[in-house]
Amino acid sequence: MTKGYACGVDTSVALVALANRLRAVPGKLEFRPWDGRSLGWPDGSFDRVLSRFALARCADPTAAVREMHRVLRAGGWGYFLEAADGTAAVGGSAVALPQVLDRCEFVATATPRLRDATVLLRVQRAAQ
Repeated sequence: MTKGYACGVDTSVALVALANRLRAVPGKLEFRPWDGRSLGWPDGSFDRVLSRFALARCADPTAAVREMHRVLRAGGWGYFLEAADGTAAVGGSAVALPQVLDRCEFVATATPRLRDATVLLRVQRAAQ
């Protein structure tokens, strides 16, 4: 029995259209454009959130992480694949991702190094 829903978001409308054309399964796997601010789902809509180098491309990484936190259910897991030093270059300056995640009330659980240039920050939304 298949149960669940996954949705990928990207700031590129062209890539979203291509992904939908190649891989979408309506109601199961979909892709939507994202403006880097509002994800468009109600609070607590997802069990997992995965971000792959998205924060380096956001004008306001803290706002983006807050939005990811908002759509994640209490006790849900977030995975942030980012630069190995735990920073993202935003507007020419480095943003410390562990501090951003902490400000957004995520609880850090693990930071395993994947390769020399990347790290996976695994965090959890506190159960309420």
